[in-house]
Amino acid sequence: MLWLPFKMKMGFMLNGNGERPGSACELPLAALPVGGCGRVVSVGLSTADLERLEVMGLCSGRRVCVIKQGDPMIVRVLGTRIGLAAALAGGVRVMPEDGERGRTASREIA
Repeated sequence: MLWLPFKMKMGFMLNGNGERPGSACELPLAALPVGGCGRVVSVGLSTADLERLEVMGLCSGRRVCVIKQGDPMIVRVLGTRIGLAAALAGGVRVMPEDGERGRTASREIA
């Protein structure tokens, strides 16, 4: 029997580090710098928090930009500023994008 270092959790395949394969560029919203933008990939929060964020427009596939770091963190979503507690911002995973163009940021290999 061949052992693979992958586990299933909540419908996602995870590698040995607890991350989804191919998610190396994803990071918590709280890790984006001021002025940084990203596309929401997933929201790992309670159902109540998830619904609250969705009502404000912060959901999977949505583009967000960081206005201010801290607690609360201020982000722009759909042209509106939203204040997020650090715990909520940490549960939102984003794929970083170029600020103006909206293209996925790529890593440079040196």
